[in-house]
Amino acid sequence: MRGLRDCFEISQAQGIGNINKLKVANAKSFVVNFFKVLEDNNTSPKLIRYIRDSLACFGPRRLGTNILINKFNESSKSFFHAIESRIGEKLLPKLDTKGEKQEKMEKETANNLEKVKKVIEHHQTTFKELNSAMISGFDLATFSGPLMDEPMQGAIFIIEDISLAEELKEETSNDGPFGGQIMGTVKSLCKKAFLNSDPRIVEGMYLCKMQASPETYGVIYNVIHRFRGRVIQEEIQNGTNFFLVDALIPIVEGFEFNSHIRKMSSGIAQPQLVFYGYEVNVNNDPLFLPSTAEELEEHGAGDILVDNIAKQLIERVRKQKGLIITKKI
Repeated sequence: MRGLRDCFEISQAQGIGNINKLKVANAKSFVVNFFKVLEDNNTSPKLIRYIRDSLACFGPRRLGTNILINKFNESSKSFFHAIESRIGEKLLPKLDTKGEKQEKMEKETANNLEKVKKVIEHHQTTFKELNSAMISGFDLATFSGPLMDEPMQGAIFIIEDISLAEELKEETSNDGPFGGQIMGTVKSLCKKAFLNSDPRIVEGMYLCKMQASPETYGVIYNVIHRFRGRVIQEEIQNGTNFFLVDALIPIVEGFEFNSHIRKMSSGIAQPQLVFYGYEVNVNNDPLFLPSTAEELEEHGAGDILVDNIAKQLIERVRKQKGLIITKKI
């Protein structure tokens, strides 16, 4: 996070002379390691090219884990190219592109710039104002996601097309400032795209350390699984017949888990809960609806649909925040 913050400061700076040398070193390390992680995880070359040449910003607030890619941005003005030019060193990876492919990419870039030029001329604005409005809309969407008004994590949004609506080519819009229209549109589209991309919730996790006797060993495992936890390590304490158990427990289950495990173990298990980090709840789709015959047989349909844990968590948070809940009574 520190490296990304330093990258943002450098990208906004007028000159590199006033930037601390440690910040420059952090930024260089972040850029190199960022692209190394992409390559190590077999990210497609096309996406790496988009991130290298068209990344507008991270978000929310320029420091999050979400990415906005604007294909209509000149590569020299992209986030990483701006950092590279200010530092004055080659940091970005070279991508192999064949002659025909390179020609196609250049043609696509020229076509994109022509499209955005028409929009800018019609609305009498500048590319800087247009780009700023897009980034603001992206920031608003990623800071308050559509599931429970919490920040998004790990989402990439790509602006694929910009065009002037046919009805606007002959008349002037009276829908308010152009920047505000773009901001609201980008915010709405980012949220819709997120919901259409098989989203998952991210839960905070406790690291639970406790001691178990042979008599309470099975009880402890049962309670851990009941509260959606999992054991990550266990070992026998030297010189005794006690087990030392490390488990991960969702924070939302922490308070009830603590009292329940003491009750079930007759006070022998004394869990110590420490914040561990965040995990994606991969196995529970909050928007899941059974559609195939096998899914309908396993999960049911309509009023007999089995409760979804992720959906229950979302509804609980939305209720606490006073947000709208869609629920059949």
